[in-house]
Amino acid sequence: MAKAKAKAAPKRVAKKAKKASKPTVKKSAKKAQKVTKAAARKAAPKKVQKKATKSLSRESAFQKQTKVVKFSSANGKKAKLKAVPVLDVSDETQSSGSERRRVPRLNLTTEQFRLQKTGKIFPVADLSHDGIAIRVLDRADLLLFPVGTLVEGTLNLNREKYLVRARVRHIGTEMIGCQFEGLKPDVKKALVQVFDPVSLGKELRPIPASENSTVWYHAPTGTDLLFWRASDGGYRRFALFIMGSYAQWEEEGGLTTGRANHAFESSEIRGVMRFETMLLDPDRSPDAGKLNVAKKLIMSSKLPQELRKWCLSQLEIA
Repeated sequence: MAKAKAKAAPKRVAKKAKKASKPTVKKSAKKAQKVTKAAARKAAPKKVQKKATKSLSRESAFQKQTKVVKFSSANGKKAKLKAVPVLDVSDETQSSGSERRRVPRLNLTTEQFRLQKTGKIFPVADLSHDGIAIRVLDRADLLLFPVGTLVEGTLNLNREKYLVRARVRHIGTEMIGCQFEGLKPDVKKALVQVFDPVSLGKELRPIPASENSTVWYHAPTGTDLLFWRASDGGYRRFALFIMGSYAQWEEEGGLTTGRANHAFESSEIRGVMRFETMLLDPDRSPDAGKLNVAKKLIMSSKLPQELRKWCLSQLEIA
C-alpha cells in the first residue's frame, strides 16, 4: 500500500503542477496584453501629435494663401466669412518686379454686371478682352463668388446687354476678378468696339483731382490718363491705364509698358473717387503694340495741343 501511495504521489503532484501552470500562463498572457495595450495608449498620443503637427503645418500653409473677410450684416452685427483662397491666374502679380502704385478711380461707372443667379447688379471696376473686375458694395455678397466658380450674368456695355460666362479667379476685400470663358462672337465684337483707342480718346474727360499735383482724364471701361506735376509746374510723369495694361513715362525711369493688376486691397474713398493700389508689372522692354494704342488714344483726344504733342514725343522709343 505504501508503495502504491508513493507511486501515486508523483502523478498527483504532476496534475497539480499542470493545473497551477495553466493559470500562470493565462495570467502572464493577460499581463502581456495589458502591457501591450498600455504601451499602445502611451504611443498613441505621439502618433496623434505627429498627425496634428502635420495638419497644423498644412493648415498654416493654407492660411497664408487665404483671407478672412469681415463684414457687417443688415442687423448691424459683425460676422465673418469663411477664409477663401486668393488665386492668381497669372504670374505677373507674384513677380518680384511689381511696382505698387496708388491710382485714383471713379466710384460710379456706366458698365455694370447683373448676376443671373440672384439678379444683383454690380459696378464694373475694370474690363479687358479676357476678363472683368466687379466691385462688391456689400461684403456679404463675396459669398456669391467662391474662387473657381463659373458665374453667368449680363454685361451692360454702351447701353447694350450681353450674356457672358466667367470663372472667378481672385477675391479681394471689395473686388472680384473673373476670367471670361466661351465668349460669343457678338460679345467679342462689342469688346473690340468698346476698346477702340480712337473712340476712347474722344471720350476722355477731365476729372477734378483731389491732389493739386495730379491732372486726371477719364474714359469708359476703366481707362484713365494721369499726369503728375513737379514742384516747378512741369510734368514729371504720366501714365495711361487701358484694357488691363499701362504705358508710362517718368522723368527718371523713362518709358515703360506692362500689365496693370489690381492688388485686391481695401481702397480709400473720397466722395465720387477712390484710391486703389495697382501692381504694375513691366515688360522687359517697351511693347510697340501698347505704345501704338496709347498714341492712337492721345491723338484722338481733346487734350491741349501742346500737351498732346509732348505726350506723343515721350511715347517714342529712344
